[in-house]
Amino acid sequence: MLIALGMYPVDALVGTEIAGVVTETGPGVTHVAVGDRVLGMAAGAAGPLAATDARLLTRMPSGWSFAEAATVPIAYSTAWYALVDLAAARPGQRLLVHAAAGGVGTAAVAVARHLGLEVYATAGPAKWPALRAMGLDDDHIASSRDAGFEAAFLDATDGRGMDIVLNALAGELTDASLRLLTGGGTFLEMGKTDVRDREQVARDHPGVDYRAFVTGDAAPERLTEILAQTTALAEAGTLALLPMRVWDVRRAPEAFRFMSQARHIGKIVLTVPPDPAAARTPGTVLITGGTGTLGGLVARHLAATGRATRAVLTSRSGPAARGAAALAAELATAGLAVSILAGDADRPGLTAVLAATRPTGVIHTAGVLDDGVIESLTPARTDAVLRPKADAAWNLHRTTRELGLDLDVFVLFSAGAATFGAPGQGNYAAGNAFLDALAAHRLAAGLPAVSLAWGLWADASGMTENLSAQDIDRIAQGGVGALSAEQGLGLLDLALTRDDALLVPARIDVAAIRAQAARGAGLAPLWRALTGGPARPPLAGVGSAQAGPAAQTLRQQLAGLTGADRDRLLLDLVRGHVAAVLGHASPEAVEPRRAFRELGFDSLTSVELRNRLSTATGLRLPATVVFDHPSSSALADHLRGRLLGDSAPAAAAPAVAAAAGEPIAIVAMSCRFPGDVRDPEGLWELLATGTDAISPLPRDRGWDVAGLADPESGSAGVSTGQGGFIGGATCFDPEFFGISPREALPMDPQQRLLLETSWEALERGGFDPATLRGSATGVYVGAAFSGYGVGLPPELAGHMMTGTAASVMSGRISYTLGLEGPAVTIDTACPPPRWRCTWRWPRCGPGSAPWPWPAEPPSWPRRAAWSASPSSRPWPPTDAARRSRPRPTAWAWPRASACWWSSGSPTPSATGIRCWP
Repeated sequence: MLIALGMYPVDALVGTEIAGVVTETGPGVTHVAVGDRVLGMAAGAAGPLAATDARLLTRMPSGWSFAEAATVPIAYSTAWYALVDLAAARPGQRLLVHAAAGGVGTAAVAVARHLGLEVYATAGPAKWPALRAMGLDDDHIASSRDAGFEAAFLDATDGRGMDIVLNALAGELTDASLRLLTGGGTFLEMGKTDVRDREQVARDHPGVDYRAFVTGDAAPERLTEILAQTTALAEAGTLALLPMRVWDVRRAPEAFRFMSQARHIGKIVLTVPPDPAAARTPGTVLITGGTGTLGGLVARHLAATGRATRAVLTSRSGPAARGAAALAAELATAGLAVSILAGDADRPGLTAVLAATRPTGVIHTAGVLDDGVIESLTPARTDAVLRPKADAAWNLHRTTRELGLDLDVFVLFSAGAATFGAPGQGNYAAGNAFLDALAAHRLAAGLPAVSLAWGLWADASGMTENLSAQDIDRIAQGGVGALSAEQGLGLLDLALTRDDALLVPARIDVAAIRAQAARGAGLAPLWRALTGGPARPPLAGVGSAQAGPAAQTLRQQLAGLTGADRDRLLLDLVRGHVAAVLGHASPEAVEPRRAFRELGFDSLTSVELRNRLSTATGLRLPATVVFDHPSSSALADHLRGRLLGDSAPAAAAPAVAAAAGEPIAIVAMSCRFPGDVRDPEGLWELLATGTDAISPLPRDRGWDVAGLADPESGSAGVSTGQGGFIGGATCFDPEFFGISPREALPMDPQQRLLLETSWEALERGGFDPATLRGSATGVYVGAAFSGYGVGLPPELAGHMMTGTAASVMSGRISYTLGLEGPAVTIDTACPPPRWRCTWRWPRCGPGSAPWPWPAEPPSWPRRAAWSASPSSRPWPPTDAARRSRPRPTAWAWPRASACWWSSGSPTPSATGIRCWP
């Protein structure tokens, strides 16, 4: 760098310390061979090939990157040669290192501490934290910008000064440094801009041995010894690898500018990419997720372009994956040797694969989806997405380094979810953001890497095969079009010629984004920059979303309307956005009173509608607003109330005066309890007879019953041989409730049982549930999170939010029955009998809203959720259990489901459903 900046006193070629692979050796070379990874010194080595004296090379430790290795030769050899060979430093001596945050300075501090010297150091004040990180306290640190270090260090040493000075300063700072050798000593001058006469220094400073030097003064044989010794100490961790900043040689001017501003700590390294015009020998490429759609496309592309001679395809199912055999045959026909292996994100498995195949390239395409709004993302659901995406990437990174694999490419398939933001994909966005950061981390270490934040691919993959044409249209309306396979693979080739850590290969429709901005839609920061909008949106008021132009226009229009015209405007607004979300050509295709469920809404489309309406109205709407107000007309009424303070229009009902002490009428009830209790009569019989409702673990729920550990055997699990379980919990009929089997599978069993018991309560009360559609019937539910949904296939992710969120349970009943009264879920947080809750509501007359309906789950749907530690067992063992075994066997938290159809008066025309344990 000094040479490039014109600061070297003699003519010299750029490029002195190197790291690379030996391509050729002379006949007398014995300690290195062709193919060895080496580090060392050479003249004019700023290019892909360099010739040097083999004595100036030593083998590179496994696990180091070439960039890390390139920081070692000159820095550590210079420091070692100066302190050991020239100064003959001894333990206990005091050493002053100038410019100690630079390359040689950092190395000198490390070598000196290894030799047992007391180190004092100077650097610019901005770099003092780096000196402290080396273990120096403030008494041993001073500024290199002025001569104040002289007085500071004389004071710190009680006037004794230094025994050795390693100098890189000039002018009066050199004079101040010489005066610090109060009792004589060694002054090592490695700077080149203010070299003094050795004899004159001896006259002016008696006892001082002035030595101006360069590392090349040492004989080649001695340099061989120094290189080997310092490299071995660094490999053992005794000497730390130096801090560094890495640039691709194509960005060398940036690196030189950075160094000229004295902003670097440690070393600056230039990496030299392979010459794209040079012939290259293709090798083995590992593709994770290789049997998936994108993995298969990449493998075919490698075969077609000759970029690889062998492909190793890994996936969770391996050879058993759908289409794997056909893919292998196709690739083999194209001349590409193929291995398809079952592998996951775990490190031992990846280590075995990498050690056996030793690839020259890695392309990480694996990933899964488990979409849902933030409130529904449990640790298990987040882990299910991060493990194959982020964990696998990190394990690939660590293991390829430890095995010393020289990779040509390390490509991470990220996604635009982390760049643009994606509703309902918080876990997926986090996993992709990790990949983006990992690529930057690798480049900073001089390792090949690029993270590709892909937009949508037109070819349906395992993650996107469930997207309908309407879904793709909605994504396109958001500003991202679908890439064809040809376009995507072309962008992959282009990305491999760049040195960027993060690239975004996507079809960005700027016109569509500007159209969103014109509508007042809330845009991600990147989109706002593309449209020329402000970097940050205006701050929203409390309880409201961003009040953009569209929301302001709407409020002005509403202010000028009354009655039916105002209602019509809001209904048209809702229907228009519903049509846009569902991909209909006209709002006329949306029936005002038809339930959103019947129109085809799922959790993600519900969130999209919420987002659209939040932007259009300036209101902050909850994610469950579509469930709480399950038709266009109901949602329009809700928006009117929020915007104008008006309540929804209701049929006039005669005022009913409530008599003091008038009771709440329980019209009907239904329930499910352990002991095969399916109705209130069965519950009464169980209680009256004292029947034991404890039963063996059910075998129809996918639990590993045989694999449960015994709690007193010392194993990690908790044993339960018996418990209170609801019979028939798996016999839900989704089509009866207008729910597809696909949507039903991710539904928490609590929701399924609530639908069954609420329907039964109505029937037992003599009501046709279908006749309540559109009525002001309220639903009140007490519930708790169960953890259901872990381990379900990723293709069901679109329904997980509405299937597992406790807040949705009351809305599910209202949504299914078409009720338009309040829908309230109270999270009880723990099972009975540890909570008590009382709801109060106004006295109800005929036609008024509140009547309650209680429900909770019959048993925890996941075995892991109710297996408790012995110290926290909530229920005592039953008498039957005590008699049958000397230790308890049933520790599950029993739960039940029950619903009451109740009225605010003895007249059963007022309606309300309450569900609780």
